[in-house]
Amino acid sequence: MSEQLPAKKLNLLSDVTVGTKKELYSHVLFDEEVVLEFNSNRDVFAVTNKKVILVDVQGWTGKKKEVLIIPFSKITAFSTETAGTFDLDLEVKLWASGIGLVELSFVKGTKNFLELTIHLAKHIN
Repeated sequence: MSEQLPAKKLNLLSDVTVGTKKELYSHVLFDEEVVLEFNSNRDVFAVTNKKVILVDVQGWTGKKKEVLIIPFSKITAFSTETAGTFDLDLEVKLWASGIGLVELSFVKGTKNFLELTIHLAKHIN
């Protein structure tokens, strides 16, 4: 398989209680429920019952934010990579029509990683 550069990449995410950085996922609609939330120092990856939301906080002050919203209907495939003995991270790769590849790396030992992969498998057709 040929290498493809990711359209977006978030690193070193770890699971947290849903709502920890609620102020950053303002794109959640009233009829949606946030199911999972993963944070790095500044970035957020939130999963609802309808879509995934990636918030990339940029700049020194953190006032600039890039938000990428991918409805489950646009995700065409995903892959997961678990951590081995010497690996420090877990990875999820999402392929979405119109966007391409999105890479997410998680801290080894992230508890909700399996729940994330099950949720993706249920919602991607």
